[in-house]
Amino acid sequence: MDKYPKLKDKKDIPVWPLEITKLVADDINLTLEGIKFDKAKARPSLVPPVAMQHVIDAFEYGARKYSPDNWKLVIDAEVRYLDALMRHVEGYRLGEYYAKDSLLPHLAHVVANALILMELRETVTMTAPQTMKEDKTVSISMYER
Repeated sequence: MDKYPKLKDKKDIPVWPLEITKLVADDINLTLEGIKFDKAKARPSLVPPVAMQHVIDAFEYGARKYSPDNWKLVIDAEVRYLDALMRHVEGYRLGEYYAKDSLLPHLAHVVANALILMELRETVTMTAPQTMKEDKTVSISMYER
């Protein structure tokens, strides 16, 4: 039995399960490839891998120094993580590539702090921006927009 069925016309192509990734019909020089509906999905491959590893290392450093996910429990987190982000920006701006305490790139800490701020903003009730009335809080979540 042939590995691939012989087809006379494109109309003769059966509906194949998605697991089948390639069908070659030699007699009509037709090649079908598997289908993957992912055009509108996120492409993590666009993230620079070396830089991302430094960011992961920054999170690992924080987990060892404090505890895993400790950032979720910090009081007044928005101000404190913005301050930390800015300290690392300033270190980089002054010509220090590596942070003295972690020996990781300052920019890895900048990105880690920015990710924490974004996550808190998207998932946790935080103090509203200064444009709102004093002592008001707002629940900010991607599911409430």
